[in-house]
Amino acid sequence: MRDVSRPAIPSDGATAPQEFGWRSTPKINFAPERRSIPFSPVIALLAVVLLIGALGALTVYGWLQDAEAESLAASGRLEAVQRALAQERAATDDAAVKTGAIDEEIKQVEWQSAGVIEVYNRLTQKRPNWTVAAQALLRADGEAFRIYSLEANPPSAVDVPAQINLSATAAGTDTIGAFLDHMAGVDDFLELASWNTALTSSNRTVLEAVVNLK
Repeated sequence: MRDVSRPAIPSDGATAPQEFGWRSTPKINFAPERRSIPFSPVIALLAVVLLIGALGALTVYGWLQDAEAESLAASGRLEAVQRALAQERAATDDAAVKTGAIDEEIKQVEWQSAGVIEVYNRLTQKRPNWTVAAQALLRADGEAFRIYSLEANPPSAVDVPAQINLSATAAGTDTIGAFLDHMAGVDDFLELASWNTALTSSNRTVLEAVVNLK
């Protein structure tokens, strides 16, 4: 009995076109097709420009890194200098305060020493002889020249002499001249420091004089 479910295969081994027709179907390539771009001078120029730009960017970046490092180093040096200046200023201010305190103490000691020396000089200096001075001035007193006031002024300092303020009335200019001559005769221990005259309503001359005791 013949099996009709399968086609008969020719005895010469050739495959029938109608049975194996799928083998002649064209193949479909699902992989992306690679296209080659032709090399041209424009592409070469662009590549050179991009390379130069990249090298320039790297150079600028290196410069920026160096500048940043130098800036940080300069900032560190500036902070160190500022700290040193602050410490020096603080030390200077402290020294100025101490120097001011020392100067004030020296002034205080000098002032006290000057006061002690002045007191010592006053105690050791020659005492004014008021009696002799008054007697010498009163010898000029008379009818024409009348002394009505003698005021003693002790010395207020070492270099200030003792003084006598004299007030008198004189009959005229001749009487004033006689008083001046009298003072010239006692100039070894009395000095007529100043004098002035004024005329009163009764036509008498008033004399005011300052006499220093030598």
